[in-house]
Amino acid sequence: MLCLRTQHIVETNVLEMIKTMLNNSKIQHLVYKHEGSINSLAKEIGVEHSTIIRLINGKSKDMKLSTAFKLADALGVNVNEFRRQ
Repeated sequence: MLCLRTQHIVETNVLEMIKTMLNNSKIQHLVYKHEGSINSLAKEIGVEHSTIIRLINGKSKDMKLSTAFKLADALGVNVNEFRRQ
């Protein structure tokens, strides 16, 4: 088991890595391709409308892992579609 300090460092490093890996333009494409509105998508995955807007406009460089999985499921894609190549 990792000590709390080591665990925090690992989690921080993983979050920083995710921030640089998020492909906002790909998310934008997938959201606009989705048949429903941004409002309906936000309600479906349980986030605010503004969260989706920030993601597709590139204002948000990261998202919770749980949100990423819900968004991927709602859009019918694998969560890895949100990653930069």
